[in-house]
Amino acid sequence: MHVLGIDVSRGKSSCALLHDHTVIKEFRIIHNKSGFSKLKSVITNDLPLTAVFETTGVYSRALTRFFNDEGLQYLEINPLESSIRMAGLRRQKTD
Repeated sequence: MHVLGIDVSRGKSSCALLHDHTVIKEFRIIHNKSGFSKLKSVITNDLPLTAVFETTGVYSRALTRFFNDEGLQYLEINPLESSIRMAGLRRQKTD
């Protein structure tokens, strides 16, 4: 299965397409018609795919709407929950 990781920011997103923990493609999109068209072309070529991104309030709403409108599978993660889960994976500095 392919996973599309999306880092959402104001008006744009950085994306990484992964398969078996290997990055296949990295790209950026702008949250407009041409950006979502580019995103759709990547998604339709590499099915089955699940997109994953953090809920970032108004910035992630455009992506949520895109995935809902297209009927595509996605997972929105609460930023606080992901921060807590990631804390256990990071090495702690000892110096």
